[in-house]
Amino acid sequence: MFSIRFPDQGPSVTIIVPTYNATDLLSVCLESLQLTTYSNYRVMVVDNDSDCLDTLAYLDSLSQEPRISVERISKVDGRFNYAALMNEAVERADGDLILFLNNDTKVIEPSWLSQMVGLAGFEGVGSVGARLRFADDHIQHAGIIQGYHDGLVGHAFRGLHASQWGYLGLMRAPHEQMAVTAACMLTPRNLFRKMGGFDAVSYTHLRAHETRGNL
Repeated sequence: MFSIRFPDQGPSVTIIVPTYNATDLLSVCLESLQLTTYSNYRVMVVDNDSDCLDTLAYLDSLSQEPRISVERISKVDGRFNYAALMNEAVERADGDLILFLNNDTKVIEPSWLSQMVGLAGFEGVGSVGARLRFADDHIQHAGIIQGYHDGLVGHAFRGLHASQWGYLGLMRAPHEQMAVTAACMLTPRNLFRKMGGFDAVSYTHLRAHETRGNL
């Protein structure tokens, strides 16, 4: 199996990390980003109305970090709306590329961003995702395909051990998928804005449906 090793220099990237309290998760995520070999990136922590005093103190301390900025964006109508939150964050970002990254992730491969930026440079690529592992080294996400869950979409290769190759080696090789999760997703900022960003209205309706279903 051969793969391209992309350079550690390139277009600017804004890594957007949303958070609400959960200092333990956020601190691990931000500290792990220091492993990143790609040079041209900044981190935007998006605080969605945190009210924990320890979290607020930690966010204030991040002002001393040269690569990190903190943006405070309130909930829409008092409710969490990931789509609306990220759309507003993108409007405040200035990177050529946007990297959406969940606060419960941890970098384990130093060249991760270099590889994602390199793949994003190919013609026709709108977004790039990453292979995500659970803490026990089993796969959480290696792309999204249709057909799971009574015909709905699901994460490809979920549950396989990271040492396995999967069908035709696709679990460990870059390949095209129908979608990737925004838990770790890279996309050009201008393209994201041109497409209208995430669908905040449908997200609200989906969350309302989930809430009713849980009652």
